[in-house]
Amino acid sequence: MLPHFTTYVLTFLLVAVNWLFHHRMLNLVTRVDGPFIWVNICYLLTISFIPFPSALFGAYPNEFFCFVLLLGSMMLEGSLSMLMVWYATRNNRLVNRELPAVMIKYLLFRIPISLMVFLTAIPLAFYSIRRAEFFRLVLFPVHRLTKKYFEKLAKE
Repeated sequence: MLPHFTTYVLTFLLVAVNWLFHHRMLNLVTRVDGPFIWVNICYLLTISFIPFPSALFGAYPNEFFCFVLLLGSMMLEGSLSMLMVWYATRNNRLVNRELPAVMIKYLLFRIPISLMVFLTAIPLAFYSIRRAEFFRLVLFPVHRLTKKYFEKLAKE
């Protein structure tokens, strides 16, 4: 049962981080339009899909395909999140015009970092799926450092 539990907890933590990011990003949105709503719906679809590849990977923890399916699902979720941020902030389309440029840069910088970590985990999984699974945890300190860096930029 340990692979099921480990996969569940790690996936839950990563989904929680993305969910928090989503809520923080939506707090910046002052208005919405049709395309934004549809991208958001697709984003929510990917979030609701993640338990399936997570359960599959938990059931088959040594299967490379199951791990890549889980990472691919999380990468799709991240890509849609980035699309929402880009769409909402492009020329301040859906956000407050006074939103600092450094905040927009932070939002657009943070997501590709996650995607790079997930992409890096795939070749690592060829050698050790367990190490690749735990490698995803590097996102927590990396996101923290990224946030501190952009907070420092905002003060300057």
